[in-house]
Amino acid sequence: YRHCTPLGEDEKKMDASRDIFGRERHASFREDMGGTGSWSRECRSLYVGRIFAKPSEDIIEETVARHFGEFGAIEALRVLKPKGCAFVTYTARCTAEFAKEAMAEQSLDHDEQLNVRWAYDDPNPRAKAAKLRDYAQ
Repeated sequence: YRHCTPLGEDEKKMDASRDIFGRERHASFREDMGGTGSWSRECRSLYVGRIFAKPSEDIIEETVARHFGEFGAIEALRVLKPKGCAFVTYTARCTAEFAKEAMAEQSLDHDEQLNVRWAYDDPNPRAKAAKLRDYAQ
């Protein structure tokens, strides 16, 4: 198993029962949404908590995109400034796995200590409709 930023073709070579580092996935997510994730559900989204929320939402979004974009192509990024968190969705699961491990307990541009976990898809009906519109284009 390689320990460098995964490429798009790495996704096709992966065994569904193991993550990008070769660790075994489980039938369901852990209660705290940590760990290697589940082989029964494809997840490419990460919850990023404990973000320093003093700058404007645009600056926070740019900062999160810059730091998390190092690990692969980002499909969607949503910042919730009042809650000090963001949701990052990658185009490939292997890049999400790599980013989750690389950014856990790290900081962005301040002294915050990030909490990075797996995230479910947004259950908001408007978010689902927007996602369908994006796929149709």
